Amino acid sequence: MSSNDTSPTSQNVLGSSQSIGSAGTTGFMGTPFLNTPHGNTYPESERHMPGHTGNSRSITPYTHATRVIQTTPAQSPRSLPPFSQTTTQLAPIQRGRAPGQRNITDGELDILFEVMLTHLPMGATGWASVTADYNARAQAAGYCTRENEQLRRKMCKLIKEAGGKKPTGKSKKAKRLLKAWEVNWAIRGRYGAGVLDDSAAADDSSEDDDENAETENHLVSLHSQSSGQPQSQNTWVVEKAYKSSQPIAQESPVRSRNNATLQAISNIASAFDPEQVRVRDEAKAEQRILLLQLANAQQENQCLHTEVDKLRNALSVAELRAQRAEDRLELEKEKFNFELKILEERGSHRRRHYSWSQSSRSSSPVDRKRARTE
Repeated sequence: MSSNDTSPTSQNVLGSSQSIGSAGTTGFMGTPFLNTPHGNTYPESERHMPGHTGNSRSITPYTHATRVIQTTPAQSPRSLPPFSQTTTQLAPIQRGRAPGQRNITDGELDILFEVMLTHLPMGATGWASVTADYNARAQAAGYCTRENEQLRRKMCKLIKEAGGKKPTGKSKKAKRLLKAWEVNWAIRGRYGAGVLDDSAAADDSSEDDDENAETENHLVSLHSQSSGQPQSQNTWVVEKAYKSSQPIAQESPVRSRNNATLQAISNIASAFDPEQVRVRDEAKAEQRILLLQLANAQQENQCLHTEVDKLRNALSVAELRAQRAEDRLELEKEKFNFELKILEERGSHRRRHYSWSQSSRSSSPVDRKRARTE
């Protein structure tokens, strides 16, 4: 079998070698290797019989000695998506009424007033019940539903507008404002909202009674004007939510201008009392004596300090003079000792070099006699 044969067996062998080469087992210069059962490896170009001649090579198809290794090719790493520099912007918060929603109409206000008079809400739980009942009735009547906060804001606005006074004076108010004020009074009457009886309120009880009477008369007149229209099942009765009474009489000191005058007169009289004047004069005289004694003591102390300073200065000058005298004395002693030493050295030198012949020639008879005695 020559190398140019393309039998199925040779194709299988070559295919096995190619699969092995693709698995990554290669030899010198990229030549694929085969794994034999005995563990020997050899390149594809040397799988031939020993008796070949020339350029022709015989290939023995040892298919039983070939082990095909199937491997999964290495997966390329996932390519990450490019970094996006765009930032996510939050939608702006929409405030106010929802788009497409209309204002509250008079029919919706009538439903709201009926629900309010039924529940008479005071807190969050009551308003939740009002909202649920209102939405149910509104859907049944063909109106849109409303939120809790929207109903509360609308009701508070109507009550504030109904209770406010116009600068032009008294005027007729709309039916919805009167109805809102009726609901407000019903809620206050149910929960007993009002001013308690205390001392501060009792002091102004007369003014409060006048104001309350005017308010009640105004409300009754407004209600009588709108009495011609049909009313709901609940009737409107204006009542006072509190009862004012006179406080218990307490014993308190009477404050008047006479007390201040009498107090001022008593103070002036005590100030000009002769006994008080004498005591004050004695105290002032004693105070003057003490002040004079203190001034004398301070002056004496100052004089003593001055004398002490003078004595200290004199002592320092005397010590300086004594030190200078001692230094001068030491200097004189040194000088005297030095001169005495010089004289002694001169006298010893003269006695050492003295001769009888020279002395007899140059000296007088008195000197020679003194020299003999020596």
